[in-house]
Amino acid sequence: MEGQTVTRLASVAIRYNLADTAQASSDRYYATYHQGATPSPEYLAKSVRDVAYHLDYLCEALWAEDRELFAGYVCWAAELFAALGFSPSMLPNLLDAMQVEVNRNLQAAQVEVVNDFFVAAHSALAQRVATPSYLDDRNPNHALAASYLEALLDG
Repeated sequence: MEGQTVTRLASVAIRYNLADTAQASSDRYYATYHQGATPSPEYLAKSVRDVAYHLDYLCEALWAEDRELFAGYVCWAAELFAALGFSPSMLPNLLDAMQVEVNRNLQAAQVEVVNDFFVAAHSALAQRVATPSYLDDRNPNHALAASYLEALLDG
């Protein structure tokens, strides 16, 4: 891959090992942050699939040489995770697990570049502002309002 930047070479290297890295990242996440908890095989398969999506987006951002592209994606994923009721620490912890596993297969110069993308993602997460909601769960009509909104959105 003569003439390619270190950033693009990192993208290629990650993509080459994407399936194995997704599996290792998911395993590391559960081993580190959910010790003793064994997810069902179906849930674990979904986790590996989702990590592969995150890694694929990292590869695209690396190829584009655009840290903000990955940071923006991670912020979008954080909104999705929040809507699904996941812990706010889940995505930052998952990013940490991914970073460790990604770095295992990269050369030192590539590790440095990739780490900058993870730093940008963590920074963007720390700076994001929670979207205000009129569906405050302290309101006695919260459940009714939420179900009404869901019905509207479903058409």
